[in-house]
Amino acid sequence: MSQIITEEYPNSTVVGFMKLDQTANFYYENTPFSFLDASIHDAKNSKKKLESLANRYCLFNLIKNSYPDLLPLNVLKTRANKPYLEGSLLHISLSHSNQWSAAAISDYPLGIDIQIKTEKIKVVASKFCNEAELDWLSRHDIDGDYLHWLWSAKESLIKAYGLGSVDFRKDLGVLFMEEGKGLGIVDKEKKSYYDLHFQKINNYYFAISTLTL
Repeated sequence: MSQIITEEYPNSTVVGFMKLDQTANFYYENTPFSFLDASIHDAKNSKKKLESLANRYCLFNLIKNSYPDLLPLNVLKTRANKPYLEGSLLHISLSHSNQWSAAAISDYPLGIDIQIKTEKIKVVASKFCNEAELDWLSRHDIDGDYLHWLWSAKESLIKAYGLGSVDFRKDLGVLFMEEGKGLGIVDKEKKSYYDLHFQKINNYYFAISTLTL
C-alpha cells in the first residue's frame, strides 16, 4: 500500500503527498469508481494513466481519513477542467510529476502543483516570470530552488483560480515572504490574493495556493 504523507496548512487545508510505488491495477482496484472519470479509463498512455489513477487514490484516502462522513462522493470536472466534489462545499486540487502524486482539500478554493527539478526551467524562465520576479530571483535564487517554486506556484494559482486561461507573466504574481511562505496574486478581471506555501522533497518542488478571505 502506498504511504500518504499528510500535512495540515492554514485555511482548513489538508494535503497528501504520495510516492508512486504501486501498479495501475492496484490504484484502480482500491479507488471507488465514483472518483474516476472517462478520461482515465480511455487513456492510451500508460504513464499518464498510472499518474491519474494514483492521484484519485491519493484524493480518496485523504478524504476518507479527514472527512469520512462525507463519503460516498462523486468527483466531477468543470468546463475549465477543474475537479470538484459533487454536492460538497469542499474544494479539491490534484497534481503529479514523475514519481510523486499530491491531492489537497480545503474549505477555500485552492491549487496544488508538483515540479521535478530540471535545468531546462532556466531556459523558459522569461516566459513565466515578470520583470520584478526575474529581478528578485537574480538577487536571491542561488541554487534555482525559488525559480522552481515560482513556476509551481503559478501553476497552483491557475488551478485555484479555475476559470480558464491566464497569462503567466501579466496575470499572475508571486511574492516570497518568510521561509516556506508567500503571497500569490491573480489579476484577471478583478484582483484576488492567495496564501502560498512551499516545500521541497528530494528533487521535487511543491506549491499550495489557497484563496485568502
